[in-house]
Amino acid sequence: MDAPLLDASDMSRLAGVVAVSGVFFYMYYAFMQLGPSARMSNKSEAQVQWGSRAFGNLHEQAPTFLLALWSHALFVSPDSAAALGAAWLVFRAAYPILWMLGHGFTPKILFSTIPMYGICLYMMAATVCSACLGKSLVRAFLGSHTLGCVVGSLAFYAHFQLLGTVNERVKAFFTRAPAGGRKI
Repeated sequence: MDAPLLDASDMSRLAGVVAVSGVFFYMYYAFMQLGPSARMSNKSEAQVQWGSRAFGNLHEQAPTFLLALWSHALFVSPDSAAALGAAWLVFRAAYPILWMLGHGFTPKILFSTIPMYGICLYMMAATVCSACLGKSLVRAFLGSHTLGCVVGSLAFYAHFQLLGTVNERVKAFFTRAPAGGRKI
C-alpha cells in the first residue's frame, strides 16, 4: 500500500522546504534553457556563454544544495532550512544578473557564489553536528544563522586558498606527460 512516510503534521512542517525545492526545480529548467535558446535564436556568443554558465554553475552546486537543504530540514529545523534555502535562491538568481552586468566572469560574481557556498556549508555542518555529535551549531553561533553562513563563507574561501597551495605543490606532476603516456 502506498502511503506517505510522514504524517500530515510532519508534512506541513516541511511545506517551506518543499516550496524552496519547487522554486529550485523551476529555476533549474529555466537556467538550463538560457544557453541553448540563445544559440537557437542566433544571439551573440557572449549571450550563449552567459546562459551556459548560469546553468553550469547552478548544476555544479545542485547536489550540495539539495543534500544540505533536506538534511538540515530533517535533522535540524525545517523552518531554518526553508529560510536558508530561500536566501540561497536569491543569491542563485543574482548569478546571471551579475554575470550580465559584469560582461562575463568578473570578481562581482563572487557576491553570488561565495554566500551560496557558505549557506550550504553551514546547513550541512549544522546537520552533521546535530545528527552525529548531538551538538547544536546553531547555539554555537548564538542562534544566528546569518553568522553561521558568514563563517561558512569564510571557511569556503580559506579552503579555496588552501587548495591553491596544494595545486602549487603538485603542479610538477602535471607539467609534461610521462614517457609513453598519452593525452586524454
